Amino acid sequence: MTPTATEPVKDPAPEVQAPVEPQEIDEDLQPFELSLYLPARPLLPSSGPSSGLPETPSPLNVAVTPQETLNDLRVTITDSPEGYWLGSFCFRRPGPAQANTKGAKPSLGERVSEWSELREIFKDVPKDKRVLHIAHVPFNEADARSHVQRLRDLLTGGQADPTSIGVDAALSVHDAVKNPEAWLKESYPHGLPGTIVKGKGNNRSGNSKEKDAAQEEAAGPKTPFQDWNGWSPSSTSNLVPFQARKPRPFPSCLRHLSLASWNPPPQHLKVQGHLLYLQVGTLEGENIYITASTRGFYINRSSGSKFDPTPRTQGQDYASCSLFDLLCGYSPLFLTNFAKLFNDPVSSRDYFSAVPVTNSLPAHPWLARQHNHQMDPLRSQTAYLLTGATSADTLEGTRDWNDELQSTRELPRSNLPERLMRDRVLNRIYAEFTLAATRAVPRVAAGEVQAMNPMDKPDAQMFIVNNLFISKGADGVDIYPHMGGDEAAHVAVSKDVQGIKTLNSLDVDGLCLLGTVVVDWKGERWVAQSIVPGLFRRREDDDEATSQEAKPEAATEPKANGDASADAAQPAAAEKPASGDSLKQNPNEDTQVVYGGVEGPEVIRKDAAFHKLFGQIAQTLRLSLHQVEDAKKVKHDLWLSVDSKGLRGADGRKYVLDLARLNPVDIQWLEKDVHGGLIEADGVEAEAYPHRMTLLRPELLEIYWDNEFRKWAREKLAAREEEKKRQQEEQESAKKAVTDGDEAQKDAGEEGKEGATEEKEPERIDSSEFKLSFNPDAFVEFKLPEDDDASSSKVVTPITDESDPSVAAVRLAGQFLRETAIPRFVTDVAAGLFSAADGASLCRQMHSRGINVRYLGYIAELCHPSKKERLDEELIKKAGPGHEGFLKAFRSVVSHEMVFRASKRILRALLKGIEQVEVSACVSHFLNCLLGSSVEPNPSPVWTKSPFSADEAAPAWTELTPESLVEQVRAEIRKRFRFELPRSFFETDLRKPQLLREIALRCGIQLKLQDYKFEASEVAGVINGSPAQNVSEESQGEAVAPAPSAAQQQNAGGKKRKNKGSASNSAGPKKVTEDKKSAKTTTFEPEDIVNLLPVVKDSTPKSTLAEEAFEAGRISISRGDRDLGIELLMEGVSFHEQIYGLVHPEVARCYSLFATIIHHFAGIIAMETAEKMRQAQAEHGEDAQVELPAINEHLTLANAVRYQRQAVTVSERTLGLDHPETLNQYMNLAVLERSEGNTEASLLCQQRVLELWDIIYGKDHPDVVNALSNVALTLQNARQFDASLKLYQAAHDLALSIFGPDSIHTANLAHELSQALTLTGDLKTALSVEKEAWRVFEERLGKDDAQTKESEAFCSSLAASAVRVAKLEKEAKAREARSGGFGINANGISRNAVPPSAAAAASPARKSTVGGEQVANRSLDDIVKYIQGGGNAPSPSRNKGKSKAGIKTRK
Repeated sequence: MTPTATEPVKDPAPEVQAPVEPQEIDEDLQPFELSLYLPARPLLPSSGPSSGLPETPSPLNVAVTPQETLNDLRVTITDSPEGYWLGSFCFRRPGPAQANTKGAKPSLGERVSEWSELREIFKDVPKDKRVLHIAHVPFNEADARSHVQRLRDLLTGGQADPTSIGVDAALSVHDAVKNPEAWLKESYPHGLPGTIVKGKGNNRSGNSKEKDAAQEEAAGPKTPFQDWNGWSPSSTSNLVPFQARKPRPFPSCLRHLSLASWNPPPQHLKVQGHLLYLQVGTLEGENIYITASTRGFYINRSSGSKFDPTPRTQGQDYASCSLFDLLCGYSPLFLTNFAKLFNDPVSSRDYFSAVPVTNSLPAHPWLARQHNHQMDPLRSQTAYLLTGATSADTLEGTRDWNDELQSTRELPRSNLPERLMRDRVLNRIYAEFTLAATRAVPRVAAGEVQAMNPMDKPDAQMFIVNNLFISKGADGVDIYPHMGGDEAAHVAVSKDVQGIKTLNSLDVDGLCLLGTVVVDWKGERWVAQSIVPGLFRRREDDDEATSQEAKPEAATEPKANGDASADAAQPAAAEKPASGDSLKQNPNEDTQVVYGGVEGPEVIRKDAAFHKLFGQIAQTLRLSLHQVEDAKKVKHDLWLSVDSKGLRGADGRKYVLDLARLNPVDIQWLEKDVHGGLIEADGVEAEAYPHRMTLLRPELLEIYWDNEFRKWAREKLAAREEEKKRQQEEQESAKKAVTDGDEAQKDAGEEGKEGATEEKEPERIDSSEFKLSFNPDAFVEFKLPEDDDASSSKVVTPITDESDPSVAAVRLAGQFLRETAIPRFVTDVAAGLFSAADGASLCRQMHSRGINVRYLGYIAELCHPSKKERLDEELIKKAGPGHEGFLKAFRSVVSHEMVFRASKRILRALLKGIEQVEVSACVSHFLNCLLGSSVEPNPSPVWTKSPFSADEAAPAWTELTPESLVEQVRAEIRKRFRFELPRSFFETDLRKPQLLREIALRCGIQLKLQDYKFEASEVAGVINGSPAQNVSEESQGEAVAPAPSAAQQQNAGGKKRKNKGSASNSAGPKKVTEDKKSAKTTTFEPEDIVNLLPVVKDSTPKSTLAEEAFEAGRISISRGDRDLGIELLMEGVSFHEQIYGLVHPEVARCYSLFATIIHHFAGIIAMETAEKMRQAQAEHGEDAQVELPAINEHLTLANAVRYQRQAVTVSERTLGLDHPETLNQYMNLAVLERSEGNTEASLLCQQRVLELWDIIYGKDHPDVVNALSNVALTLQNARQFDASLKLYQAAHDLALSIFGPDSIHTANLAHELSQALTLTGDLKTALSVEKEAWRVFEERLGKDDAQTKESEAFCSSLAASAVRVAKLEKEAKAREARSGGFGINANGISRNAVPPSAAAAASPARKSTVGGEQVANRSLDDIVKYIQGGGNAPSPSRNKGKSKAGIKTRK
């Protein structure tokens, strides 16, 4: 792995920060520059800097913030290229005599506490005199181990690290997209596979080859799309660009580095300061042993068979306080290769591609490269380096996750620095907690951890790993049998995490929430939580637990740690005695619950403190105070659901648990869709919906509340207007009754009139008068014991009275979802306001609008053309013809999402319980049955019987066939979405590569990076030696895709070698023969499954501070204060970086938004500057001097491009290479690069955009029309008119196929295509195409619309120019006929005459005098006929022109 710090030390936050309130600027909180003096490096050879090692400046200036501590600064320094080499050190103040003297050896003052903030350390010290010295201090064992681990991190690791969760973690290909030639040169230093190397296999004459190469080199490198002739064949391997498929080789610095076998030091040497011993194999072939002592490192006299830890003779021991310096001084090859790591060109060009991902889980591509497994003795010794433990009894105690989380939440937040520090630490702890849970679950699932209750059935067992409480998300103790059992528990787990995340965002003082992570692994759902203090301590007294006066600390509840979702498996199991006593204890007696239902409404407890806290939550979430009866018919007032519990831990904190039912149920679905027929198939019965845990989303409640509030406000205003009107009428009638003679009465009337006038001032509405809340327990079903038989139970629904407004609101919200929210969502799609690229983005958008995924069937139904009347007629009318294209693509995404979710359920059931060795075979067989049936209609499962079981039956997955799997998928869709797929869907409409991507990404499957063929014709080509698959294991990734573009074929020497034939010959005859022997007969094989990843759902909240700071900047800009707004935005960017780290999805979104804002205002400033220059020149002449105002240094296009490039890299590494947000980031970057004038960079980005569209959806998504149009525009700006025309033609053809000829979208593309045709000189076709655009504009927008007028004017200009060109061509032909020769080429004349004609066409329409008045006055139809040499046939009517929209351009 390359060093993470390849730039000079700097704080990751920008230097410019401004507080949110500018009028209260505190200079003590502003960033400042700190000067650091580092110790000398006597062992480092003088050739070190010249070899490429970073120099250590004296002093080293570091940008810091006052609220940082020296511990934060220590991390910054050790991660930097200037301070990576430091071992154990401290910070000291400068000596009193030489506080800031240069040129002399500084004296050192007192040691500074590293827990102090910098503002305290430098209190009353001027900013220009803030200096610290770094000094070596004695090592301890932990320091020595950390130093060795630091060396290992710099020399190894990266995407090939087998200890990471997945392969190619946090992979970024942005630099490979931007610099393809550099990557090709590095990956293929001897030329691309299949290229002809001079003197090898050359059948052509050398002169001919050299001539061709010289001509191509003289022509220069080809730009992207220069030779574009349509889409290339779809290729799944395009996920990773060709030039990045071969893992980058990094220089090896040592043959091996490990802890020596002589560890640990014996006692008599420990007292002499020996800490540990290292064994190092240098590249020179020597094996040396190094002693790490309290004074540093030195080479000792030991060998593999002799122990002598004493130093070598003076001068040969290379003693140093830094292991780095010791190795640099001893091994010249180590110095040379180690310096290359600091000069890695990729991390130098793209710093963010090398920064470690610390505060979020890295993204893993679903197609992974093959890495060579390298020997690393320290890999298995890392645990010792990190912990120092050599046995179980020396292993330190694990982290107390709960105490860390709760203590961090309790940190003060009264001012900005405190809030920043709190959010920063909290985000880091949540990230570490999530990573620990993700690593722990596979261990538990593999049986490596002993259950706490091993006598219980597997679904009820609980585990403790690394202070994490882990249980299955299944109904292990029969809590949900009346709601669907395991299916309901599976949903409850997910809802509980959502509830915890919601409450984490509310951040209520005094309320504690458990750290919770849900992990889906190998077909099972697991829940990992932090442990409530005192959870497993038994009660020693038998006090009445229901008494409010009883001390809650005296009671413990084994159930406390469970969410409703962990299905109360935790309580029941924990309550069992450790001895395995089978007698069950009453969970209602032994509990810490002090508020809410202990187990449903049977026993309900009260607590004033919890009631107040829950009230704050309920008011924010629009939930109502309601009454619930317990088993004794006593009514209790509750704010949240009766299942939500308040619990007091042994630490005295107030915890809230079981938040699965934080929102009310969807009674509409329970009544109408749990049983009954399908949506689009009348009379067709389907299997019952699998569970009754159907809840409304919080977003829907907020949207419905806002909708009702607006209605109420409008009614309130209307009522007031009516009341005012009535009072005015009464006053006017009273005024007529007043006698004119009484002057006093007249004055009084005038005063009343004035008062009435004053009353017309706008009045405010008190929003507190609006009352709407939801009862979270309305229509909820509970399981209660029978009155006469405690062993049996009954299901009751206690709260159904809809006379209660809060109960009625629950039903009305469900109706609003069906009748308003879903049709509005589909209408927005039809209007082009939203489009989904894949299923994941579809679900995110549905959730943001409050729509549950179970309504996918309803959405698919509304997308059908026959349901048009159920959409918003006004918006559909505005959208006009072509909206069906949006709906068709959207319906395809919805249908594929249903297929994916059904497939995921089936695959999860197949994987559950099988051995690890069967996973690859199971997944590959499942994919063959689902996606590879065209290649092999009857795939055979690859299953080997276990040698440990003689009577083992074949697992269920081996019986799977394509027909049975398709039928299971259809049945799942009918059951879960109440929808019937068309019979031909799997044969004609299924997009197999895209479904493979969805399954792999969202089921945690990593496949081998290669092209997967889904049709028999493709595989036939592979067996016959197709270029796509002629790859051996050693060359995998080098030739698995079509040959790279011409721009990518620049070799290492800058010379381009001709590619003889396709890449199929690259591996040579030997490789082809080997592949033929093992030709694939199915699309997938077990070897194609590279890895299985945990799929994680966490409860990490977003930082409100970072969002508030950024929003403050946007508000300031909207109010006209541009400079303050930019400063506040910069502060928001700084907060994002400090809280989340440099590599985080939120930081990527922040960078992108900031880049967009900068781009916008940079354009405005450029326009303002140009206007001032114009005015000055108009007033004072061209030599006028214009004094321009100072421009904010951040408002430049270059700055916008820089931030957007960072956004692309960070998005790739944290969200995924083909995530829809990454696609949008590339699109934005392409626009910015074009604005900056970087045409080639823009085209490379747009080439990547098209590749991603092909992978995510396919080549026929509506948004691809815009993508092609943007490419064409970029080429047009680069004056590559022929290439631009091809792209415009492709965009126009795609628009025609999607939207039809009468759509405004097609007309816009036709207008752009006409301009492109004009620039290439094809005026005849340009006029025909523009005429079609004019027709659509006139029909859709009207004759008076500006766009219609522009098209009409352009048509007139084209007609005039075309007439002139046609006349010139006729005259040329006549001259040629008279001369009887062929010296004049008519086409040449036409081409030479084009430029002035094109210029004329681009100008406003004007009457042409060429060809006489009779031509100029003709209709456009007659002119077109005249140009084309037509006869006297009547011109077609304008309405019949629809069929001409697809006129093809000439080749």
